[in-house]
Amino acid sequence: MKKGKVIWALLFIGIAVLILAGGLGVIPEVSGKLIAAVLLGAVAIGSLWELSFWGLFFSLAIIGILYAPQLHIESITPVPVLGAAALLSIGFSMLFGKQASQRRTERARKRHSNFADQHFKSDHYQNGQGQQVYDTAFGETTDQVNGEMLIFKNSFGATSKYVNTDNFRSAVLQNSFGEMKVYFDHALMQQETATIDVSNSFGETQIFLPKEWKVENQISSMLGNVSEQNMHQPSGGHTVILTGSVSMGEVQIIYI
Repeated sequence: MKKGKVIWALLFIGIAVLILAGGLGVIPEVSGKLIAAVLLGAVAIGSLWELSFWGLFFSLAIIGILYAPQLHIESITPVPVLGAAALLSIGFSMLFGKQASQRRTERARKRHSNFADQHFKSDHYQNGQGQQVYDTAFGETTDQVNGEMLIFKNSFGATSKYVNTDNFRSAVLQNSFGEMKVYFDHALMQQETATIDVSNSFGETQIFLPKEWKVENQISSMLGNVSEQNMHQPSGGHTVILTGSVSMGEVQIIYI
């Protein structure tokens, strides 16, 4: 079992023990606000380790909002604190985004090179619409994916998807409080267009697309950031339409 998943498991077990002990009167009763703060603190620590600034600053901002009276910051909550978290996330991403991206990419490359030995995969099933669903929660996974219609889900985890298909049609990327990397450089399209719908909140999603694909970026952002690297728009060929939204997080579109 991955170290990250063990830590999250022990954290939830510890919270459960505290709740039961509080209910039995062994210790003072544990409030829901404290539990939320502990979970957000864990997210902040994990985000700092991954240099994911959106997860770090927004986790701290929400903790500040929860404990505004104790911290005597009621006058600047919630909107100013959330706005400051967004600006800090954007600023730190601009200053250290390249180093953070290189660090995460190197870690993903190492995970990929050892993929055959690790076998840490997402939960995988096919839904009623014929879409292949890969679900990750509270862990770190790497998947080799082959399918025409795909759904990738991630919450409180880190996941890398390598799409290998000769008839890519659509993908849905859902990421919250985590890190998601999706590589489409080995995917082929038979139709003229394909769609990728992105829903990212309190996390970071990186989408790696072939330079040969023409891309229409329609992703909207609210207190978030959408950026493109190595932009290259061919005059013809297949087209990918990016839709969806990012809130309090970051989406990076990288052409390779």
